[in-house]
Amino acid sequence: MSEWSAEIQHDTITVDNRAAFDTFGDKYDTPQQAAVAGFHAATKIGAPRLPESMDEFKDDSSRGDFTAKMNNLLGITHAKSIEDLADLNLKDGAGEGFQMDERLVPAFKQFVIDNKVGKGLAQKLVGLHNKIIGENNAAYKEQLETDDKQTASDRLAKVKACDDTLIAHTDFGTAEKLKESDILLHKALLNNVDITAEEAGGLSEFMRDGEPSTNPVLRRVMLKLLAPLAAESGMHGPGGGNTPEAPVDPDEGSPSHHAAGWSTPEQVAAYNARNK
Repeated sequence: MSEWSAEIQHDTITVDNRAAFDTFGDKYDTPQQAAVAGFHAATKIGAPRLPESMDEFKDDSSRGDFTAKMNNLLGITHAKSIEDLADLNLKDGAGEGFQMDERLVPAFKQFVIDNKVGKGLAQKLVGLHNKIIGENNAAYKEQLETDDKQTASDRLAKVKACDDTLIAHTDFGTAEKLKESDILLHKALLNNVDITAEEAGGLSEFMRDGEPSTNPVLRRVMLKLLAPLAAESGMHGPGGGNTPEAPVDPDEGSPSHHAAGWSTPEQVAAYNARNK
């Protein structure tokens, strides 16, 4: 017992609590130190005390009770079943046209339940997921459009380079001569190779959009070999003549053929008349 605490007498210090008071006094060397400590202790009376660690609780049940009370105070609700998450807004933060992958929904909800994620936080995670996916999709679409434009631009440049090479060749010499040869080639395919108008159209598309349109050597060989056959057969079938049963390419004179340089003004007019 400290010397100074033994000298203190007060109505509140009785026989019953004298020992406790002296034990308290033994912790301090002077009355002043004890008074300051007593003041700080008095300010904490009635204030809630939070555990320093969950290990302070004696069992899982007491830890669970404490956690439940804290969640209640903080307004955190935990789902106990998939049905408890039926009110989650799965479209939160989603852009126009966005669709949630339905295969992910059950897995996400089960994750929320298993890991005791609050419903409020789960809703925020949905919004964050949709926002990120939406931004990524928009960036991907924009990149695809840029790539498509670049691909089209590169292809046009290759086609023009092929045309320029052929125009400069002695077999053609002018853009008009090259265009005339393209038209004759299309007629030769239709009238001499014994194929239908649909097949001739498909082959013409390959000539326009495939390797021949950008390969000057291949295109020149095909023009030299096939275009003269058109002049021999004329417009209406093998060997010339005006055979009415000869197939007519339904795309002859169409905008796509005209753009490719395969149609004469007369063929364009005939196409327009057929497709009124």
